[in-house]
Amino acid sequence: MTLRKGSKVQFTTKNPTTWGVSAENAKHLKLYHIYTVERVEIHSWHTKIFLKEVPGIEFNSSWFESVFLEYCSSCGRKHRMTHQPCPTCNTYETPQPVSEKVQETCQADYSCDGCQAYREHQA
Repeated sequence: MTLRKGSKVQFTTKNPTTWGVSAENAKHLKLYHIYTVERVEIHSWHTKIFLKEVPGIEFNSSWFESVFLEYCSSCGRKHRMTHQPCPTCNTYETPQPVSEKVQETCQADYSCDGCQAYREHQA
């Protein structure tokens, strides 16, 4: 993951590690929420990031996933995506649009491969 000022990241860690920063700092974050990187500090065994939305508090970069652009197979447009739990089984993570409006208007199936295969088998 390449981080720089202005990068968008998603907090995805349910059990944060304490490499270089206190796990207590995670209480300032919401799971699967998107944040903007303000500053990056690279150390020998870990990387600290500071977020625009939570000023003055450091976080371990391993707690986050990058937000990325991906073409939608349903509408053919490019959407800002993140990994979130499958909307059907809530077990596996799948790429899904950041925007709820895009999810509603696009009507693509964001279920994991297993849930899609099960539905096809039932049909």
